[in-house]
Amino acid sequence: MMYIQKNKKGFTIIEGLIALTIFIILVTVFYKIFSQSATHLGDAKQRRAAVALANERMEHYRNFAYDNVEVTTKGGDIVADENATMNDMNFRIITSVNLVDDPLDGTIIDGTDPIWNDYKRVSVTVVWDACNNMSAYDRGIAEYGDVCSSKRVRIVSQFVPPGGLEVSPSGGVLSVNVLDEDAHIVDTAHITIYDNVRDQTPFANEPVSSDGNLLYVGAPACEGCYEVTVEADGYEVIRTERKPTESNPITQTIPINGSNEDVAYHPRYLHQNVADGELTTMTFVIHKKSELNIVAEDPLGTENYGGINFSARGGRVLGTNLGENPLYTEPDVYNFNKDVTTDGRGELEIRTDTDNDGDIDSNDKTNAGPFTFFDFDLDTDDDGSDEYVFWKFAPGIDTNASQIGLESDTTIDAKMILVDKEKEGIFLTIIDNDGNPIENATAHVYDDKDILDPDKYNVQIQSDVYGKVFFPDDSDELIVGDKYNIEIGAAGFDTESFVDADAVEIEQDTLIEKEVILTPST
Repeated sequence: MMYIQKNKKGFTIIEGLIALTIFIILVTVFYKIFSQSATHLGDAKQRRAAVALANERMEHYRNFAYDNVEVTTKGGDIVADENATMNDMNFRIITSVNLVDDPLDGTIIDGTDPIWNDYKRVSVTVVWDACNNMSAYDRGIAEYGDVCSSKRVRIVSQFVPPGGLEVSPSGGVLSVNVLDEDAHIVDTAHITIYDNVRDQTPFANEPVSSDGNLLYVGAPACEGCYEVTVEADGYEVIRTERKPTESNPITQTIPINGSNEDVAYHPRYLHQNVADGELTTMTFVIHKKSELNIVAEDPLGTENYGGINFSARGGRVLGTNLGENPLYTEPDVYNFNKDVTTDGRGELEIRTDTDNDGDIDSNDKTNAGPFTFFDFDLDTDDDGSDEYVFWKFAPGIDTNASQIGLESDTTIDAKMILVDKEKEGIFLTIIDNDGNPIENATAHVYDDKDILDPDKYNVQIQSDVYGKVFFPDDSDELIVGDKYNIEIGAAGFDTESFVDADAVEIEQDTLIEKEVILTPST
C-alpha cells in the first residue's frame, strides 16, 4: 500500500500578509532613518562651511585699519550684505559694526564718559536655505525668530582703537530699552535698527544686554530716520513708524457700518531722531503672545451657531485716533480690524499680526489687549428679521457685554452667547430708572400648578452684571400654552411683578423678551 505524505511547511495567506506588513514597516522605518540622517549630514556640512566663512570674514576684517572697520554705507570697507559660495553651497553674509560704550570707564547714560566710542563690536552672521533669499529687512526681523534659528551661524568680535586710545566721538547715541507690561526687563529681546531714509542695511542687529538695553553708539545725526524693530521669543514684534503729515497721513482700514473706512492715527512708536553728541532714549513695552478662541452658542451651551457674521477690532495699539473720521470715535487705533464669521461648528479663532509682517498667517497668534465686537448680523436666513438676540461674551468686560479683555500670555476660550428668538424662552433685561443694568436682581418665574405637582415650574435666577436673565435654566423646560408668573426684586428697589392676568403665556417657537424697570425704594 502507498502512503502520500502531505507537506505541512507551507505559508497560509494570513501569514504571508503579516510577513509583508512587517517588511513594509521595517522598510519605512529604515527609509525615515536614512532620510533624517542624510538631512542631518547635509545640515552639518552647511554649518561647517558657514562657520568657516564667518571666521574667514572676521580674520579678513582684522587686517583693516581701525577707521575702515565699518560698513560701506557709513564710510567703511565692510560690505554689510553679500552673497558667497563655498563647496558649491550658497550662503549670505550679514555684517554689522557697532561702537560700544564700555561701562568700565563710565557711560554716556550716567554722564561719566565724555568719549563714549570705546571700541567696535563686529558681528558676522552667515545664513543659508530659508534665510538666503530674504531681503535684508526681513532677514533682520527673522534672524532672532524661528525662520532662521537653525540656518545661521553668528560670531562676534571686538576691535580696539590703535594703542587703546579713544578718539573724540562723532554722531550721537540711541539707547533702546525693552520692558514687558509689568515694567519688567525683557533681557531676551533683540533690536534691529535701520536708517530708512538713507539706507535699508541694518545699522544695529543685536540682542539687548542683561538690563534690557541696546546702545547704538555713533549713530549718524538725522531726523526721524531710525526705524527700530523689537522682537523676543514668544512676544509680539514692535516696529516704529514714520511721523505722519497732513499731506501724507498714516491710516488703518476699519470696517464700520458695513463699509471700510480709513482712520488716521498718530503712531505710538515713531522713528527716532539722533543729534550729534546727544543721547536719545526710547522705551518699548512688549507683550507676550496670547490666544483668543470664540464659540457662538445658546445660553445653556447645548447648541452652537455657525455662520454668524460680525466685526471685531482690538489687539495691539498702533496709535492715537486723530479724530478726522467722524464714524470712528474710539480714542485708540488697533492692529486688528476685520469682519469675521463663525465656522460650521460655531467656532472662530482670532489671529492678529503678532509678528508685524503685514500678513496674518499660521505663524501668528493674538496680540494682548481689549477686543470689541460689533455690527452683529443675526439675520442668518436673510428674511429681514434677526433669528437671535446677542447677550454677551463670557468671559467678558463688566462694563461692556461685547468686549473681551485679553491679557498677555493668556489663552481665552470665550463664549458668544446668543438667544434664539425662534425657541420658547423668557429673556429679561433688568434696569433702573436711568437705564443702568441691575446686577444680582432676583428673577422668580413660576406657574400656577400645585406645589406638590412634580411638573410645577418654580425657578429663581439672579441677573448677571449686564442685568440679563434667561429662562429656562438647565433643569426644566417651559411648556407651550402654560402661563408663568414673573417677580423681580433687588436690594434697594421695589419689586416688579407680572402675575395672574399679567402672567406671560409661552407660545411655540417664540422668545418672550421683557425690559423690566425697577424703581428705588422710598
